Amino acid sequence: GVLQYARLFFVYRAGDFRVDLRYNRAPMSSPRIKLTDPHHIDHVKAFYANIAGIDLAQYPYFIRVYQLFDACQREIFEEGRHGGPYESVLDVGCGEGYHTFYAARFAKHVTGLDVSPDALALAERRGARERVSNVTFVCSDLTNPSLPDRAFDCVVAYGDVIGHIPDYDAALKQLSRLCRPGALLVLDYDNKFHPGLLWDTEERRAARAERDRGHTHAWSFRGRQLEFNTFARQEMRDLLARHGFQLERTYGFDFFSFLIPHPERYQFSERIGLGTRAVMGLNRLDLAWRRWWPVNRWAYTQIGFARKTA
Repeated sequence: GVLQYARLFFVYRAGDFRVDLRYNRAPMSSPRIKLTDPHHIDHVKAFYANIAGIDLAQYPYFIRVYQLFDACQREIFEEGRHGGPYESVLDVGCGEGYHTFYAARFAKHVTGLDVSPDALALAERRGARERVSNVTFVCSDLTNPSLPDRAFDCVVAYGDVIGHIPDYDAALKQLSRLCRPGALLVLDYDNKFHPGLLWDTEERRAARAERDRGHTHAWSFRGRQLEFNTFARQEMRDLLARHGFQLERTYGFDFFSFLIPHPERYQFSERIGLGTRAVMGLNRLDLAWRRWWPVNRWAYTQIGFARKTA
């Protein structure tokens, strides 16, 4: 264990990495720093159109990560650990409305924003079926949403929303515009440095660029590949501060699971075997330790709780 942490510290000090997480071992041809193609959002739309309506609960990873999201939602809307109560909530990257409808039980009004019309069509059908009257869905890119200034006192963005967007600086500028002073912003993003780097010699050799700036990684799901941005710890803190947000705390997920080589081969399996159950057990430890070091510092997935200060 001491040797592993020493190696991880060396990796961190050595420099930047292009991390290809390789769910199903999807290769990338060369290291790249950040998404730059403004048309990448079209790939995002196509990717989520392809998986719209799929029961993600059959995959062990999604079982656990949605338990994490549920825990955060309870803290925000039921337990009041992050202020509140909140009246006007924005769910960014709402997809089929899972978090939107949860928040609607506690907030006066909830707006679900997403780029995928296919996912939003499913969300709207659910809203009509369940006769939910305090939810509105908007199909828009976060970099240019047609929503009024200072409309929200709480924004949640689960599912790597910021990582999907090449111009994430513009997206955060818009979130700053949409948030009232004192508003809560909760977003999850992929951590640049995590224990999975310990097992990949190729990734350690790729340490050539800035250590304080994130990189691009790719993953594949059901035969389609999508790329994401990752973020270094101080990079995200500075990015939020530049747009008037103060990062108050972070939670982590996928730390203990990444202490074994390539856990994704179990996390995205449709068969729940012994190895899969073992990795699910490690992810359960992630959930229990999400607030504390080393999980909240070195875990692959980070959830940041930030406050609008200006």
